Amino acid sequence: MSSLCPIFSLKVLEHNVGVKELLETKGQGRVLFIDGGGSMRIALVGEYLCSLAQKSGWARIVVNGCIRDVDEINDGCDIGVRAMALHAENRARRALLKSMYLFMLVEVWNCDS
Repeated sequence: MSSLCPIFSLKVLEHNVGVKELLETKGQGRVLFIDGGGSMRIALVGEYLCSLAQKSGWARIVVNGCIRDVDEINDGCDIGVRAMALHAENRARRALLKSMYLFMLVEVWNCDS
């Protein structure tokens, strides 16, 4: 027998900024659907975020995109996690931080002119 549960959706594109903050909130048995646009370029969720979701009371995570740390998720996480594919790393955070750093440099440089 299956049961219905509320779904919360979050749309991101090749970054998981905001996912951690959302998973820190009380899940109250909800399902988180992360719409990553089907991108196969990065992993949006790994073992840490799955553990955080479990501790916060989320029921499941469904990702329209990739996840990583599958062995760790299977061994240590009791919530259901589904995704389109696996990806070994998450480069989005590094790319985002790099672009933020470049933006700050441009802003500082422009202020001096």
